[in-house]
Amino acid sequence: MKLEKRKYPHILFNLLILSVFLLPSSFYSYLICYSLFFMSIKNYNKKINYMLNLKVLLFVGLFFSFIYNINEVYLIKDFLVLFNILILFFLFPYFDLKYDIDYRVILFITLFILISQLSYIFNLTFISNLIEKIYSHDSEFEFTRFVNTGRNGGIYYNPNQASKYITMLIVIVFVILKNSNIIRRCVLMGLYFSLLITGSRTGLFIGLVIFLIEMIVVRKKKILSIVVFILFSIIYAIYKTISRSLDFKYSGSLSYKINVLANYLEEVILDDFFGNFLFGNFTTLYKLIEEKYNMPYLLEFGFDSEIGMLISSYGVLVLIVVISFYLKEFQKIKGSYILVIIPFIFWPITSTVLFSIKTSMLYLIILGWSVNKSKSLVKK
Repeated sequence: MKLEKRKYPHILFNLLILSVFLLPSSFYSYLICYSLFFMSIKNYNKKINYMLNLKVLLFVGLFFSFIYNINEVYLIKDFLVLFNILILFFLFPYFDLKYDIDYRVILFITLFILISQLSYIFNLTFISNLIEKIYSHDSEFEFTRFVNTGRNGGIYYNPNQASKYITMLIVIVFVILKNSNIIRRCVLMGLYFSLLITGSRTGLFIGLVIFLIEMIVVRKKKILSIVVFILFSIIYAIYKTISRSLDFKYSGSLSYKINVLANYLEEVILDDFFGNFLFGNFTTLYKLIEEKYNMPYLLEFGFDSEIGMLISSYGVLVLIVVISFYLKEFQKIKGSYILVIIPFIFWPITSTVLFSIKTSMLYLIILGWSVNKSKSLVKK
């Protein structure tokens, strides 16, 4: 009986990991994820009191953002994103020290993602048709929009979205499969190949940084020459197979994101510094922001970054609180779990995490898990 009680939350936690990686983005999927999430948590009061000062500041910032923009037009998504952010931050760090991610779950997720990508490369119509039927509502675009450009996101449609999940999956594999056995090598080779065919520049860069930190900082191996060889080999392979990945003139580049954010800040500071600059617009509706600040190009690509979205939606005060929260948690992470920090540093610059329900759940769950597991390393 004791064994069953101990295994029960462990099973729920792994089902949650499986769900946030593989379920499509839909109301029922969110319901499943939230149900598993709440059932996996113990000692709610203790979790809420954790870092309470920053959590209260976050709530105040979000509350004033809503009040200041109360007469504006909202989307249902705006309230869903707000609910998700409040839940994820207020219940952080969620789980128990003893919760472990089962490597078999990670193997299954890896195979599932790889097969979904390979089905389009090798034109396995039975599998690809099944994927499109299940995941068709995950994006307004069809798979062919990306596949025809040489980019492949598999079940995630959007290759950039896929690379967010794959980079975090790479981190998890490095952390839970510590020995350099054949399973670990095969899984990592599969994941880096999966990352390569997404054609995501940020994803490829993050994947390389994770590898370098693991080899040099975590494992402390003097293999600089091997690392350099692998680095240049990957760059060469990327250049030969998916040249788009190295085309930094692309409209979604870092320079585009910086320019859009700079233009927005210039407009909003001149228009309403003590209002929308501090508390945002409380919406993800680009049409509203475009009309308000005369920024027509927002409709095509948006801010395309977490920083821009946070400032635009909730204001600079919430951005400061979120960054402060992350920094305090990063300081508590020890050992190989420091790899978890890397996606958190780079993805918010070039894409979004908190404004995607499942992605934010995955990232903050893994962050909370890393913080908790690091406590056990400190105790040793």
